[in-house]
Amino acid sequence: RELLDSLTLTAYAWSDGRPLDWGAGGPDAWPQSQPYHTPQGAQDQRGFRIFEWYEALTERILGSSLPILAVAGGARGEADGSGAINANIAKLLRDPDNAQSLMAICFEAMPREADRDAWFVDERQEKASASAAAKVVSATGSAKTFAHYLLLPTEESQAVPAWRKASAFALTHRPVVGFSPTEAALAEQVTIAAGPDVIPD
Repeated sequence: RELLDSLTLTAYAWSDGRPLDWGAGGPDAWPQSQPYHTPQGAQDQRGFRIFEWYEALTERILGSSLPILAVAGGARGEADGSGAINANIAKLLRDPDNAQSLMAICFEAMPREADRDAWFVDERQEKASASAAAKVVSATGSAKTFAHYLLLPTEESQAVPAWRKASAFALTHRPVVGFSPTEAALAEQVTIAAGPDVIPD
């Protein structure tokens, strides 16, 4: 039981062109949907709300839910309007009444090409170093996209231990989790899960 209490599930939570409430309620709301068979007019787990399906199965099997980390999710970069979709997901995750089992989601990196859809207009994508990220957050008077951002180092040897130490914090405070100082600068509050020497400029 001790192992189960420390277990975290992972999922891919891509929206794949479906509305963000696609499959909401999980298998209890859509009992007619079965593996490899979704009747016309029904919805299934193939959307952002896949974590609700995992949560329902976990509760049936274990008798309790487990935290879920979406290791990748949101809109895929090639989709039209992906910036708006991902911004809506970020807002949804800040609401404590939504996605309670989902502790964090890793969005696809923001595109750099000018002709591809991005989350933010160019003037809000100025690069900021990690050491200046908190100053940028407090000094800019513009509205922030995220309430809280947990910034992890990009090197795997440093990111994995940093995530292990920060996972309980992430579950409690529900920040957006990522590796980009540029994204962190768009948050009202930034928590850096490493020393300044391991966060890239």
